[in-house]
Amino acid sequence: MAKKMLIVVWCVIVAGFRALAHPQETWMSLEGRFLKAAGRRLTRLEEQKIVLRDAIRSALRIFSAYAVVLAYRKRRLITACILLFFAVPVTSAILTANYTVYEYSYHGRVLGVVKTAEEVQTAVRLLEGLVVEDGQKKAVVAIKAIEPEQVSLSTGSSPGLSGFRGSQSDGDGTPSAYDIVIPVDSIEAIEIRQSLLPLTQTLGKIDTEEEVLENIVQQVDLDVIAYKVMIDGVPLGVVGSQEDAEAVLDQIKTYWLGQTDPARFKEIGFAESVSVEPISATLPEVEYPGDLLDRALAHVNNPKTYTIREGETILDVALNNGVTEQQISEWNPYIDPDALAAGDVLIMEKPKALLNVRTVEEGYFTVSIGFETIYEDTNELFLGEEKVVQPGVPGTKNAYGDIVRIDGNVVEYMEQSSVVAEEPEPAVIKRGTKPIPPRIGTGTFIVPLDNALVTSLYGPRWGRVHEGIDFGTPVGTPIRASDGGKVTYVGWDGSLGITVKIDHGAGFSTLYAHLSGTLVEEGADIYQGEQIALSGNTGFSTGPHLHFGIYLFGNSQVAQDYLPDDMPMYILSGVGHD
Repeated sequence: MAKKMLIVVWCVIVAGFRALAHPQETWMSLEGRFLKAAGRRLTRLEEQKIVLRDAIRSALRIFSAYAVVLAYRKRRLITACILLFFAVPVTSAILTANYTVYEYSYHGRVLGVVKTAEEVQTAVRLLEGLVVEDGQKKAVVAIKAIEPEQVSLSTGSSPGLSGFRGSQSDGDGTPSAYDIVIPVDSIEAIEIRQSLLPLTQTLGKIDTEEEVLENIVQQVDLDVIAYKVMIDGVPLGVVGSQEDAEAVLDQIKTYWLGQTDPARFKEIGFAESVSVEPISATLPEVEYPGDLLDRALAHVNNPKTYTIREGETILDVALNNGVTEQQISEWNPYIDPDALAAGDVLIMEKPKALLNVRTVEEGYFTVSIGFETIYEDTNELFLGEEKVVQPGVPGTKNAYGDIVRIDGNVVEYMEQSSVVAEEPEPAVIKRGTKPIPPRIGTGTFIVPLDNALVTSLYGPRWGRVHEGIDFGTPVGTPIRASDGGKVTYVGWDGSLGITVKIDHGAGFSTLYAHLSGTLVEEGADIYQGEQIALSGNTGFSTGPHLHFGIYLFGNSQVAQDYLPDDMPMYILSGVGHD
């Protein structure tokens, strides 16, 4: 009976000491066991606490059993009591002992604990870049994940991230992460505080020096020194180091220079004002260098385009988009304008990036010499009209000096010396002085262009009625209003191409088709003989010509019957018909 009582007393004493010393821990142990039994994944610290308490509990059970066995078999009650006497306070000391540690926090957030304050201070010195190893300053390296689709210029001949230090890639060459070297700007927010923790809470919770660094760097509001790239005062982006910013700018230069030897240039810079400024930032604000590169070249890689439709010519495309044929040819140097086919894609704007490279090199070049323009007044033309009698011819001179290019295109010659190779010839232009007639219909009609060459008259042709007169003439010939009136239509009119229509009053109207360009707008009042358009070859046409028609209340008339009798009638079959 005494032995049974001894066992009961022992269990009560141990349980009481444990519960009194750490009531909350006792409950947490039960709660941890319950959560683990319920299938919830415990943290490493929670598991270690449970393991430690189970180990102590098991040791006490074994010790108790040993004491009972001694008392029962060998009748050594005194020995058992002595063992119990020492076991209870020792167990209590183990369960109640505290351990001195140092908590470190950032902006008031506790990040972890270390054994000594020196470990945090060493990590802080590493963050400040004050610890030197192998002759080089250490710094924090923050790994930022990167999705493959975020980098559009990563492989091949494009610059992308190739050449940037620290880039990593998977086996297929796609960058998977980027190391951004970020020295910490300010560590005033990092605090160290001494603390006492129960021994059972410290096991597995003490951070190493590397873990201290990692915990600090992972803070999203960590203050870092970053570098902002500015273009004409507008931010391009933020990177983690001066070297990364310079690498982005060097890659842009490489993109435009291609295989050209940089040694041939006196200067290699940018057309825009570029600066790199150190700033205070947080980690989420720091970008990958490849992102800045993509942004700087975005317009180059995504220009405005136009897809050729069936039957369209380069002239049609130019007129429909408000540009010139020459511009289209310059923007598409590898496309033959005379061999366009449906589905061909043309670039419809001059490629321009956010940041453009400016180079200066010395060399020989030919410079054009402007010609003089001589004006002669004449009453054969209306006021405001001009007629070129003799086109000017520019002269040339061979020069030596600086050649300035932007993105490879010459923008300026800085002449140092030159020799005239050919003198310019002046242009002679007649300027009209004749008063402008009223801007209304007169009831008479004139031939709408000079030096008219009739290629087809009004009447039956190809199984239908040809409702007008065709005048064969080169593209760009000035077209005049056959009579005064109001412009009622300017634009594309199906097979007639670019067309102008004029209402002359009293039911009469005229039509001018297959034009290359127009000089008037709808609603304009014009006078007889005023220039309204330029001849062309648009729409359904077999050659450059003007289709001219006269209508009365919407019905086509025999146009030649309304024109002067002395109109030249050189009819050439099969030339410039529509």
